[in-house]
Amino acid sequence: TYTDLQNYLDTIRDHPFVTVESLGQTRCGHDLPLVSVSSSPDARDLVLLISREDGDEPTSNVALEGFLSRLISDDSPEIARIRENTVFTIVPMVAIDAVVSGSPYGGPYDVMARRWMDEEPLPEIAHIKSAIAGWFESHNIRLIGKLHGGQAYDNAPVWDFRIFDRELRKLLPKGRPESTNGDWNPYVLDAVPWVRKLTIIESWLQQDYD
Repeated sequence: TYTDLQNYLDTIRDHPFVTVESLGQTRCGHDLPLVSVSSSPDARDLVLLISREDGDEPTSNVALEGFLSRLISDDSPEIARIRENTVFTIVPMVAIDAVVSGSPYGGPYDVMARRWMDEEPLPEIAHIKSAIAGWFESHNIRLIGKLHGGQAYDNAPVWDFRIFDRELRKLLPKGRPESTNGDWNPYVLDAVPWVRKLTIIESWLQQDYD
């Protein structure tokens, strides 16, 4: 729930590597939180993770909290080096109004993943797009990823991770080979048409930044 997210953020907001702030307000007036993690104010590489774009995918928040806890607490040389050189910026919940009202997807806004190309974007998406524009000016954006999960009403409790990477995507074939295992599809670009249509943030990023 949104309350669970707020309670979790309260447990990490005082950590020296963590900054919790608000990107702005949702249409219904809830704060849209942004979490930043880095051990150095001079880090220029940036990774953006966006989670809970659909109200009925709570497993994406579970996965994200596990990732955050590992990133903050792991003192191994590899993780310490990543924290030193990279800023992780995380929008932990986009469809807040849907979560609060108990609605699937984006609640009253249909599937929020389809709304990135709207001429007048939803306020949640407008806040994120504005932040991304600023980060392209101030940092080297290395990865933009979205965490999704199996929808609670019809799927097993799983989660999936979708990426946009300007260099990596150019290496991926446009078609899916017949021999590719149906349970694991690394061919992100145009391999699964319905995902391609739903994940319109990729189309917007390509249009404006690629």
